[in-house]
Amino acid sequence: MTHDRTADRADGPYSVLLLKPDGYLLPGLRAHLDRLIQRHRLRVVTRYPVVLDATDVEDVWPKLAVGAYPVAHQLTLHYMTGGTSEVTVVAPADPADPADGAAGGGTADVVARCTAIRTEVRREFGDTVFANRLHTPTEPEEIAPCVSKFLHSVPRGLPHVRHHDPGTAPGAFGRLAALPSGEIRAAALDVWRRQRRDGWQSFRLDIPPGEYATYLLPGDSHSIDYGMSVIAELLPQLTLDQIITAYIEMDVRGESRLYGGPAEESTHLADRITAAGLFARARATRPAADRGLPPGRSRPSPSSEPPCRNQHTHHTIQTHRPA
Repeated sequence: MTHDRTADRADGPYSVLLLKPDGYLLPGLRAHLDRLIQRHRLRVVTRYPVVLDATDVEDVWPKLAVGAYPVAHQLTLHYMTGGTSEVTVVAPADPADPADGAAGGGTADVVARCTAIRTEVRREFGDTVFANRLHTPTEPEEIAPCVSKFLHSVPRGLPHVRHHDPGTAPGAFGRLAALPSGEIRAAALDVWRRQRRDGWQSFRLDIPPGEYATYLLPGDSHSIDYGMSVIAELLPQLTLDQIITAYIEMDVRGESRLYGGPAEESTHLADRITAAGLFARARATRPAADRGLPPGRSRPSPSSEPPCRNQHTHHTIQTHRPA
């Protein structure tokens, strides 16, 4: 990690806005971020560029270090160490004002303001959940260590006390959890290489259509490792690369076709995905092979192996919500 200045002294409470590498390079985002900071009655305590390494990533997202989120860990690692980021430590604009200081809500209030800023930046500038420009800590176990690192340890060269939080959201299980770490690292690296070369729109899961299809939809609040594990268990024929591709396509395009086949099988799969706490739907499709045929005529749908209903009977998939 590198930095260019020491922190200014100021009264807290504090929080951190971390502009990620793609956000740091995006024209106009810094100026917009400054306007949001002012609008939410915050002030900049210190700001400096940083180049994060693997340990820094685990300090910012301590739950990634415990092993329950292997895919998120590797995707975040490649994303955050791929260029320069920028740290902004913020505090209330006027700590003496009851509306801004401890009487106005203290740390929780400052965190809430930063969360509102993050939401607006991601909505206006984010590409996908995998590349969303800006981070701010929101979990109680993350806030104090993040502030300590970027306000004190890094600028002043002081040691940082490592804090690894197991997190509350369910993570990887089953087939995904059993994958070798090297395979997950390689898949994550391939994601970023492909994104730089071809862009996010290039991520399309090539599943042949049938008379019906099952689509994965965005909107669930689980960890991506849990969601990907559900898909890995219900569709054991999909590779890790295909599962990650499906998640990116879902995020970028609004849906990703996981399976094509008979109506009963497609509906059954969608029901099982939904029962596990994700979002999915089944609907009729018109196979590409039928285009151009006279009305009322169609080619027979190719037989395809339906989702295996008994592949994961040793697991009980339940709906989970993070605390």
